[in-house]
Amino acid sequence: MCIDHYPPMQVIGSNGEITGENVEVAKAVFARLGVVLRFTGDTPLKRCLMMLEGGFVDVMAGLLDSPERRQTLHMFLYSDSIEKSIYVRKGSRVISKFSDLENLTIGILRGAKQFRLLDQAPAGFFQLEEVSSLDQAFKMLVRERVDAVSATNYSADLVISKLGFSQVIEKSSFHVLDSSPTFISISKKSALSTDIARVSEVIEDMYASGEFLRILSDFRNNNPQLYR
Repeated sequence: MCIDHYPPMQVIGSNGEITGENVEVAKAVFARLGVVLRFTGDTPLKRCLMMLEGGFVDVMAGLLDSPERRQTLHMFLYSDSIEKSIYVRKGSRVISKFSDLENLTIGILRGAKQFRLLDQAPAGFFQLEEVSSLDQAFKMLVRERVDAVSATNYSADLVISKLGFSQVIEKSSFHVLDSSPTFISISKKSALSTDIARVSEVIEDMYASGEFLRILSDFRNNNPQLYR
């Protein structure tokens, strides 16, 4: 399984332990299937996607759906929505609605889907600056190299706190609870594809029974330090 160390979704602990929301979901699925997971190291998201599509890794959890991804990946739903916000330098500007983003330069994580309004905005409405990590995005924001950053709330808040930027960066009032279903993705070039019907049955059963909700809730309750 490919991971890109994106807390609290994917975390590499100081002792080398690999955990996180996506990781615990994947562990539960493949335990049921009797498959032992091995994890990559801290790998950038874009490289994870290339490795997955090429069959160099078998599994990645936490991806959003797209027709392009379905050409090379089997996609299995496990979570329904995600909250995204726009972050700005304190006192720099007011972002209370989507139209306030016009003509801004917005930092986004390279390879990551954002939210529907941003992904489908007309060409030239704003400029997107792709970066390899949220750390880089927020450092660029502080240095005024971008005007704003679009990111998932819990990940962004954690990175801002870690970097010591809580006094200089603020979350705007514009946010989106995007109906962006999140998937476990299996490469169509993986050996797992030969038994994809059984994989599908297990994941659909876990989703329908609420097992994924329980796993995510337990992880969040047991790891409050990752959400500060």
